[in-house]
Amino acid sequence: AVVSTQSTGEEQLFIKQFEKGLKLQKERMLQAKKEEKQRQEEKERKYRNEIKKIEQLYKDQVDLMQDKLDKERGEKISWTEERAKQVKRYKAKKRAAMKRTIEALQKELVISEDSLHFKTQDIENLC
Repeated sequence: AVVSTQSTGEEQLFIKQFEKGLKLQKERMLQAKKEEKQRQEEKERKYRNEIKKIEQLYKDQVDLMQDKLDKERGEKISWTEERAKQVKRYKAKKRAAMKRTIEALQKELVISEDSLHFKTQDIENLC
């Protein structure tokens, strides 16, 4: 009977040690799980930041291309407007030249008609 009490005492000591070990192991597992969760969250945060950087890079590139297109459109519009002004000046210059030519021809025609009229009168007077 004495042996069984000693083994029970040893068993209880062994059980206490075992439970203590389990408790420590459980705490270590929880700590490891917590650390793993923190590492995972940090990894996800870095991943999100990297994606944001890439998105910003592409956004900046799109903005630069849009600015370039806007500038080219502005230059094209300016060029088109300038070209239209040049064509308008050219047409005005040609109209003015044609008007002067027509006026000169009309003067010559009037002079020629007057001259023909007077020549006809002279011929009639001579006959």
